[in-house]
Amino acid sequence: MKQVMKKGAGVTVKDKMAALKAFKESNNLVGAKEKDLSWLMFPSALSSATRIVGIPLGYVSAVRGSTNSGKSTFKLEAIKAAQKQGIVPVVFELENNFAWNHAKSIGVNINEYPDEETGEIVYGPGDDMLYYDTAKLYELYGKFDHEHGKWLTKPARETYVIEDVAMCIKDLIRKQREGELPFDMLFIIDSIGVGNCYRSATSNTDNNQWFAGALSVSFNTIVNDLIPSSRNVNSPYTNTMFCIQKTWSQKTITGAVSVKNKGGVTLAWAYRLLFHLGGAETTGAKALKAVYNGRTYQYGIQVKIKVEKNHVNNLTYEGEICLLDQGLWEPERLDEYKKQYGPYIKQKLAETNNINVSEIGDIEFGEEEIADEA
Repeated sequence: MKQVMKKGAGVTVKDKMAALKAFKESNNLVGAKEKDLSWLMFPSALSSATRIVGIPLGYVSAVRGSTNSGKSTFKLEAIKAAQKQGIVPVVFELENNFAWNHAKSIGVNINEYPDEETGEIVYGPGDDMLYYDTAKLYELYGKFDHEHGKWLTKPARETYVIEDVAMCIKDLIRKQREGELPFDMLFIIDSIGVGNCYRSATSNTDNNQWFAGALSVSFNTIVNDLIPSSRNVNSPYTNTMFCIQKTWSQKTITGAVSVKNKGGVTLAWAYRLLFHLGGAETTGAKALKAVYNGRTYQYGIQVKIKVEKNHVNNLTYEGEICLLDQGLWEPERLDEYKKQYGPYIKQKLAETNNINVSEIGDIEFGEEEIADEA
């Protein structure tokens, strides 16, 4: 039976609070308790450099940096961590450049298939991973008119658009809620800011403002509701988003250098944790090289890393980290890495330079500053 508050001048504050409490209890509004904070656990090199152990689950996070700063290694570490923790990684490969060999070296679960024509081994996503490249997105959503919200009998465009990614994420979460996909998911987008939006694709006109608007509208529900609401204790599953963001640098009128996100800042406000790889005025990265008789193999990079934004636990720190064929590594442990993976480095040096590995003697190790982009 509902509790009805008495009326009149004799109503006290205590009476009002009692009525409010009864209303909240009857409508299940007592509290919006969240699940305990948990993380997608990365190798210890990340916490050594940043004091952050990985990616917070149930949040929107990102890593950004210029070309050759190590963003792809972060992506692969996220996939590996998700697989280890029973979370299904959902990868949106928008540059069609997934490094399958690197993924295998890091420890990502992938499938291997013999090429029927050549007999060579080719790679593909593992059984515990969902993978969407631009061709698959176009196959699934190419006939959808995002401007009017309806399906067409034939495509009005020749390529995927950013709205397809958002639509796919919403479809997957809907199927999760319906029980068809009964597991936590990690949505990885590589990378935000590339591609086109529906309006530009159908008019054959590039327009940055159109793209920014489409990104904002199509992802608004995802980053403000579907991802964060999964942290609620009443949600059976927890969903997370991790974005790869390219950058470029611009000099201000005072001569200072400002780092800009490629594709604009539309989603930057939604990031609750943001790692920045490299510097502002320079790449802030060094190529790590193995050398024998003038022949070289770059086995990784060493780069500055900074927690640019942290609205999860407010820790901000910066240091340096190595991104190697086998993943993240502490710079102070490079000698240990060279000893442990010496045979691997020698084999890759031989393959890269088309020589017999038995011809290679003692290897010298060095480093070289990576030049800034022109």
